[in-house]
Amino acid sequence: MFADGCERYQGVTLRRTGRKEDGVATFVSTEHFDIVASHEVRFSDAGDRVALVVLLRSRKVRTPCCLLMCVRVLVCVCDG
Repeated sequence: MFADGCERYQGVTLRRTGRKEDGVATFVSTEHFDIVASHEVRFSDAGDRVALVVLLRSRKVRTPCCLLMCVRVLVCVCDG
């Protein structure tokens, strides 16, 4: 599934709810970061929206230093 060299990355993925086969993913270079924790978010207000919240630690600083949020949002543009 992945090309050679991807062992230098680690990541987390989350598939959308329902019948959809896509979703969100966050990958980081293992040379620079470690994934400390991740949290899955499934929105219930509309559609099959999902998100990942990922806490990273720098391999240089060694303290939690970065919080990422990756959101999969469906946008509908209608003529009207």
